[in-house]
Amino acid sequence: MEESKMKVKITITNTSDMPEIEAGRKLTCKKEPTNKFDDKAIMVLDGSDRIGYISNSKKTTAVDCVNNHGIFDQVADTFQATVLRMDTLSTGHRNKRVIIAEVEVEGTASDSSVGGDTTTARLKIKGSATKYTEKNAVISAQ
Repeated sequence: MEESKMKVKITITNTSDMPEIEAGRKLTCKKEPTNKFDDKAIMVLDGSDRIGYISNSKKTTAVDCVNNHGIFDQVADTFQATVLRMDTLSTGHRNKRVIIAEVEVEGTASDSSVGGDTTTARLKIKGSATKYTEKNAVISAQ
C-alpha cells in the first residue's frame, strides 16, 4: 500500500537579519544529520545562501506548524519548501522573525512535533482555575 503525500507547514528560524522574502518563493531544505546540536537538523537555503533551519522545538515552532523531528523521516535528504509568509514569533522573552513555509511529506507528520495541534486548540485564560472551571477547555480549530 502506497503512502499518500500531504502538505504541512514549517517554521524556519534564525532569519532575523534576513530581508523580506516573497510568498511563493522556493527554498531548498537539506538534512544535516552530522549537526552537533541536533542530529535531525534541517538546513534551509535560498540558492546557495543558508538562511536558517527548520525549527527544532515547540518553543520556536509557530502554531499549526511541524518541527524538524516531525518530518525528518517523511522527507528526502534534499527537498523543497514554498514560502507562505514572514511572521513574528513570541518565544516568551523576545520576538523572533521567522518564515512560515509549506513542505510535502510522506504519510503524516508526528503529532508530538506540532507547535499548536492542527486539529484542536487549548484556550488560555489568565486567572484562577477555580474562578473559571473551563480554563482548559478544548475547542475545535477552524
